[in-house]
Parts: sequence; C-alpha cells; structure tokens
Amino acid sequence: MRQEWEPEDLIEVWTLLEEDQERLRNKSGANRLGFALLLKFFEVEARFPEDTGEIPVPAVSYVSQQVQVAAEEWAAYDWSGRAIKRHRMEIRGAFGFRECSEEDQAQLAEWLAVELCGVELNRDRLAEAVVVRCRKDRLEPPAPGQIARLVGKGVSTFEERFCAATVGRLSAATRSRLDDLIAEDAGADEESAGGGGTFFTELKADPGALGLDSLLAEVNKLQRVRGLQLPPELFADVSEKLVAAFPLREQDQQSAAEPQPALDPLAEPVLTQKRDRHPSETCIVRKSGPMTDLQHPSPADRSDADDVEQHACPKCDAQPGSPCRSRGGAVASAYHTRRFTMVPRLKKALRVPTPADRGPARPWRPGTPPPAPIDPDLPSADIRIGYARCSTLGQELDSQLDALAGHGIPRDKIFSEKISTRVRVRPKFEEALRTAREVKAHAPHCRVIFTVYEMKRLGRDAAELTALADHLTAHGLVLEMLAGPLPGIYDPTGPGKLLFAFFAAMAETERENIRESTLEGLDTAARKGKHGGRPPVITDDMLHTVLRRRAGGESVEQIQSDLIIPTGKRKGQSPSVASIYRALAEHAKREAYPEAVEQAHADFAALQAGEVPGPRPAIPDRASL
Repeated sequence: MRQEWEPEDLIEVWTLLEEDQERLRNKSGANRLGFALLLKFFEVEARFPEDTGEIPVPAVSYVSQQVQVAAEEWAAYDWSGRAIKRHRMEIRGAFGFRECSEEDQAQLAEWLAVELCGVELNRDRLAEAVVVRCRKDRLEPPAPGQIARLVGKGVSTFEERFCAATVGRLSAATRSRLDDLIAEDAGADEESAGGGGTFFTELKADPGALGLDSLLAEVNKLQRVRGLQLPPELFADVSEKLVAAFPLREQDQQSAAEPQPALDPLAEPVLTQKRDRHPSETCIVRKSGPMTDLQHPSPADRSDADDVEQHACPKCDAQPGSPCRSRGGAVASAYHTRRFTMVPRLKKALRVPTPADRGPARPWRPGTPPPAPIDPDLPSADIRIGYARCSTLGQELDSQLDALAGHGIPRDKIFSEKISTRVRVRPKFEEALRTAREVKAHAPHCRVIFTVYEMKRLGRDAAELTALADHLTAHGLVLEMLAGPLPGIYDPTGPGKLLFAFFAAMAETERENIRESTLEGLDTAARKGKHGGRPPVITDDMLHTVLRRRAGGESVEQIQSDLIIPTGKRKGQSPSVASIYRALAEHAKREAYPEAVEQAHADFAALQAGEVPGPRPAIPDRASL
C-alpha cells in the first residue's frame, strides 16, 4: 500500500462509516485503534497487513481522531495475542471472507495448472492472479511466501502434465528412439569429457563459423532429428508462447536445486515440429533455465525484418512470413532490394540484412505466413461491455446500472463494484477489460465497445485516463461514455484524442477543486468548534452529574444506569462504564494543566487568523505553589 495520502483520499477511503463505528462499540485503547485500522486496510486490500509499518502514518493519524484514541497507541497493539485473532475473525465475517485452508490452496494450484500456466509464464503475474481470485472467491490471501510456493506447485503440476501428454502422443518407436538418444548421451559422459562426443551433445553445441563442413554438419543434424519421426500435430493445441519458452533443462548435478521432469530432453527435438518459421531453429537448443515471459511484439518493437516479411519477394518468390532465398536454395544474407523497398520507411535504405534468428546461409524453408486481414464482407456488429463504479459502500449503483442496461447492454455483461479509484487493484474493472479483450480476440471483425456512464467512473487522474485510452486503442477497443462532458463514442484519432485529453485534464482539475473545497469546509467547521467524527457519548451535562455524584460518595457503576445518551445511534441507552472512565481521565488532564490548555487554544486561534503566536509565558510548576 502506498504511504503518501492526500486529505481527500483519506476521507474517501479511511473514513469509518456507521456500521464500522458499531463494530468498535465494545473496544477501547490500542485494541480499538488497531481494529479500526485493520478493518479499513482489509476493505482496501482484501488482506491484512504484514506489520504496523505497512499502514500509512497519515491513515493512522486520521483514524485515531475518529476513534478518539491517541495515534501512539498503534505501536502498543498486540500482533501475537488472542485479541488480534478475534479481530481478524470478526473482520473476515464482516466482509464475508474466510481463511484460505490447505484445501483452498490445493484448488488454487489446480486452477493455475489448468487455466493459466499454459498461457501465462510470468510467476509474478500468476501470483497477482491468485490474489485477485482470492478476492473474488472471498478468501483471505495466503502470505506472500505461501503464494510463491502455491504458484510453484501449479507450474510444476502443469509441466508434469504437459510432458506426460506430449509423451502420450508419441508412438512407441519414437519413444524408443528418444530413449536411445538420451541413454547414448548419458552413457558417454566420460568419453565426452575426454574429447569424444555424442549426437545429443553435438545437437546442443554451437554450429561454429560458417563453412562447408559446418553446413554439412547442420544438415546431418536436421536429418537425424527428422529421423525421430515426430508427429506434425504434436503441439497443435499448445500456444506458440509456451512452446517457444519451455526450457530444456540440462541434467547438471551441481545446479539441480529442484526436481526436474525426467522427459525434458524431449523438448528440443520436439520443438522443431512447432517452430517452423526459420530453418536455423531445427538446430538451436535452448539452454536450461526458467521459463521466460515472451509477449507478442507490439508495433513499437517490430524489427525491419518483420515489416519486410509482411510482403512477398518479387525476385525469389518468397511468400510473406519467410526470409529471402538465394539461388543456391539457402537463406539469403540480406533481403532483396525490390522487397524491402515496399516498406515506406526503408525505401532509401541501401541494404537490410537478414537477422541471425532467420538463419542466413542455412537451408531455406518457408516460414509461418502472417495472419490474413479481416474480410470486409464479414457481418459486423457492436458488442458492448459495461462498467459501473462508485467510491463507497454507502453510494448506490442503480442509476448507472439502469443507464447501461437502457443502452442495450445485458446485465451479465455489466461489471460493477464499490471501490475507490485510488485502490490499487479493482477486480471488476480488470475483469471487464479482460472480457473485452477476449471478445475482440474471438470476433476481430466486430467492434467491441467499453461503455461507462461517465468519465470519472474510470478515474480522475489525467495520466491514468490517457494511459487507459491508449490501452483500449492498442487492443482495438472503443471507449463510450453515456454522460458527462464527452458523451458518445470516443474517437482515438485526430481531434477526438485531443478532446479526450482535454476533458481528462478537466477531471483531474475537478478532483483538485473537490480537495480544496473539502479542506476549506473542514477548516471552517473547526473554527466554529465542529470537528469530524461521531458526537461524544458523555456530554458536559453528563460529566457534571458524574463529578457531582462521585463527590457525594457514589461509584461509577451506581451512576452509570441513571445516565442517558441524548443523541446518536445509541440514543436513549446508558453509556458504558469504560466511556465514563475515559471522560473522567480526560477531564483530569484538562484540570491538571489549565494554563497549557488555554494557551494551546489561543495558539490555534492565532494560526487560523494568519498570525504568528508570540512567546509563551512561563507556567509555574504546581509543586512549587
């Protein structure tokens, strides 16, 4: 959680509502402040803090004023006693959450192995997905270390199943050839160390300098790999990203820190059936190591070769997606001039070399053609995904939901949540964006429209709104707003983009105006003696009655039943004994140092009037009087 909070953010996120105050009714001191902070932290993050330092200092100060407990009491809150266990249980029950059991963790690991590990290789993002899933399923997320182990278990389970499924698709003859290949390499370790070599060792070796001998050696490798007779449909239902990133872990006994799938040596020969784009890939072996996250290149990351291979070569008849071919049937060392000049930005280039990953001078093979353009004759339609949001639990979403439904969006395609835009993770918002991207991927000929009621439902920060608009545009999505300063469908080009940026800046300005108005209102109320928070339980009249009757010899317990709370939610009830004792303690502090209290009030009034307080007169010690 971020540590810097503006006043309006504190008011929006950390203000205790009426039901929160009710839960604090039977708590006092450090337990009262600790429970309130845990409650609001859990509401924002859907988890409990690891330690006291994770909760921002401004939030501690703001909440302490509401619960009327000194902020210093937060350091005295017991993190290992029975009280915090009861507090956590009560907070989980208030939000409908429960602890994540071992069975839940096993189900999460199975969910990762089945749903995500095949398409997402970054473990940090897998951990984030676990947290979001826990929030969706109303589970308290495990500790970070447990999440890391859970992700590791899911990845390990997926890899074992992936290897088993791959081997299950191989014929008995192919498995026998692969076993012989591995056994041959394992049995020749001593010979290899003395200068000999095996085919598997040669397959992992670098081709070396370009020459006739190295070329013939690589052709021999290719023929022997093809001799394994791997089925062409071996990876038909597996994503390209997974096949490209799946590691070949060499059996290095010195660095074997964790168990590895025994069939990993199958990976390299098998990959040649999937990675048909470049001829050099039949002889490239990926070194052992962790899976890497390979994303599809964005337009900004595209190389000259990618742009050139969008076109067919008029000289060598190489089709789109393939490098140019020389007269001898090998991959040309550079693209033909008539081909690369089809790219506007390369028209004045003298030479465009073929990248090393295309395998220049190696035997030419056709690559994978780029995806075909969308047929303009396909029927098109507008598909809308709706999103509604409000900041606090006390606000209602009915008006937004009705407006979105009235615009023709089915209820099952409207995602709604009650959460502040300052919260780091907004699960429903991310789910709505993910759904829109998936719909666009499955129906590229349709226009997918991300619809909100007004701009501030998305956010109030200009940079955040502009980044969101760029994200939607990059994925081919369209943004629509039903009300506010920019109603209608957002045009991402030309004047439309300038207009959107202008109103995004206006939204941020509006937030700043709200902040200034809030601070001015709080300042004005403070000058009039009105402070935030609930009304005091013990009024001045009740305190006077308690002091008078205690002076007459009565105990607090005897007086308590005769006192009646005049206002607030507990109007008509008697205050608790603890509330009476707290009021008496505060009265004793005021009476002990009346001059200091009066001087503090005078200094505060001078500061509010814009004056600098003068030097304070010396206050005589009571012991010397």
